[in-house]
Amino acid sequence: MSSDKGADLKRKFFKNTSAEYLMAKCKNLEKYNMDKFCRFIHMGKAMIDYATDGDLKNFKRLFQESDDKELMYWHVQKGFKAAVKNK
Repeated sequence: MSSDKGADLKRKFFKNTSAEYLMAKCKNLEKYNMDKFCRFIHMGKAMIDYATDGDLKNFKRLFQESDDKELMYWHVQKGFKAAVKNK
């Protein structure tokens, strides 16, 4: 993945994690690439389930396998909230 297609993987942080930016990026993905959008949704559901169950190994694996790390930040946030709520 190059930096023009999403997150710059060499960075230790993401450039933009605002809700508006991530929502616009998600809507763009839904409009122009339904396969990747469905993958994003299913991976997010699985990440939230793994976080709730405390399965950090699979949670990390899904994040690493994702096409767009910056967009997956959305699911990481939801996963952490679900894990905290469940504990």
